[in-house]
Amino acid sequence: MVVQKSLKQSVLEAINKGSSAVVITGDWTGEEPKMDDLAVAKRIAQGEVPIIVGSGFNKDNAKKLLSVADGVIVGSSIKTDGRIDSAKTKDLVNVVRGIRIYN
Repeated sequence: MVVQKSLKQSVLEAINKGSSAVVITGDWTGEEPKMDDLAVAKRIAQGEVPIIVGSGFNKDNAKKLLSVADGVIVGSSIKTDGRIDSAKTKDLVNVVRGIRIYN
């Protein structure tokens, strides 16, 4: 049985059960999460656990998503033909370094 819970309920339950982090995703693989969902999770977590972007992170939305999220899980945005692409990976790392250093 699938039980529908609010984002607030899910974040509070994760914290109360000792989760190390809360991962917020989009509706499907490769889709970024809604900024409102990240903001709600961040507010509810109150720094007790990091809020992690679990899908849709790429160099074009990195600054926006990292303005709220504490970390990310990266997958399809650094792949070409299903394999990790070193050039895409380096490019993304450089973008993130710039965001974290200068913001």
